[in-house]
Amino acid sequence: MLLAAPQLAVAERRVVSLYDALAMADANLPALRQASADTALVSAQADEARAVLLPQLNGTASYQRTTANYVPQPSITLGVSGNGMTTSTSSSLSSRPRLSSNTFNYWRFGASLTQTLFDAPSFAYWRSALASIGAQKAVWDTARLDAAYNIRLAFFSARANVALVEVARETLDNQKRHLEQVQGFVDVGARPEIDLAQSRSDVATARVQLITAQNNYETSKATLNQSMGIAADTDYDLGAGALEPVDLEDAGIEANVDAADKARPELKAFDDKVRAEILYRKGRYGTFAPVIGATFNASDAGADITSLGWNYYAQIGATWNFFGGLLSYSQIREANAQIASLSAQRSTERLQVRLELEKGRLAVHAAKETLIAAREALENARIRERLAEGRYQAGVGNAIELSDAVLAQASAQGQGIQSEFNIDLARAQLMRALGRR
Repeated sequence: MLLAAPQLAVAERRVVSLYDALAMADANLPALRQASADTALVSAQADEARAVLLPQLNGTASYQRTTANYVPQPSITLGVSGNGMTTSTSSSLSSRPRLSSNTFNYWRFGASLTQTLFDAPSFAYWRSALASIGAQKAVWDTARLDAAYNIRLAFFSARANVALVEVARETLDNQKRHLEQVQGFVDVGARPEIDLAQSRSDVATARVQLITAQNNYETSKATLNQSMGIAADTDYDLGAGALEPVDLEDAGIEANVDAADKARPELKAFDDKVRAEILYRKGRYGTFAPVIGATFNASDAGADITSLGWNYYAQIGATWNFFGGLLSYSQIREANAQIASLSAQRSTERLQVRLELEKGRLAVHAAKETLIAAREALENARIRERLAEGRYQAGVGNAIELSDAVLAQASAQGQGIQSEFNIDLARAQLMRALGRR
């Protein structure tokens, strides 16, 4: 009885889709982690700006071992006489005080609660800091958009390269088959030796092209790994990831610009920066108003910790800076200049967005037309290759004609793959210009 040979388990290779690549970038890309940390930093700074507006509670505790000598201070005593107001100096200064080196305990515990009631600058600065959070969040969104575009570029490039590997492998197989045919013709004397040399050269060239295509494919996967922010090998295959048509790719430029105005984080960042600067300017205007605050203080003190005496007081105070060396006026002028600069920068960015949209739309349209032409070229190249092979077998064609036809077909296949890549790339560019991830 024969025993069946054990079946060896074959490990399935990993498959990375475009969706997987985008998810890995969100989790691993250092640029996104840095942008997230910067957003958290700005948020913490906004909380710092708010701190002065919240209640402040402080506690104190102290212990002293101190002498208790009384040292009089000069004083003036006011009196009234028949002739009017009289003054006299305290006589206690003329007597020598009795001093002692004895020391005593002194304990003191206190608590103080303060609350700002009105501080226009601090309130405006806090709101300005909140607006800065929105600007930094837009920077993070921009980093995610750039990461998504780079991943799509690397992913589509790798998919094109793996398709080129198949074309190179198919071309090599085709050349090997032709070599066998030519070898048979030469062996029976129907073809000259030069045809065999031509065919062998074509096989060697096809093998080199296959090796190059395989190397390009592995290199493009290494680039994809970098775009995803991972340090890993390239032992995986690519999954699904072709882009569907963009809904606005056939729309007019104004429709695209309107959509980008609402979605592009770069424009939102400028809007938030302008708003933050306006609020900062408002805070500088607020320095011309008083700052009003309230304080409540309580204490418990005495020489015997078991028998302390308590006191407390409450007060409301105001401070008013009447003249600060024109500092506030200068800072207001600085804020006005910054607002004007940011507004101009936003206009420049909007022009750049419009240009990107124009390029994206035109690239999509050109890629569509190119793909149609590439498919027609491939169909004609296949017809040419079949005719050249028939002519060669019939003895009316030559090896160079057949070789040229095979190379033309491989070239047409490569153009078709490049055209498909260009469509995906153009749509990725348009999505980036529209602010879509």
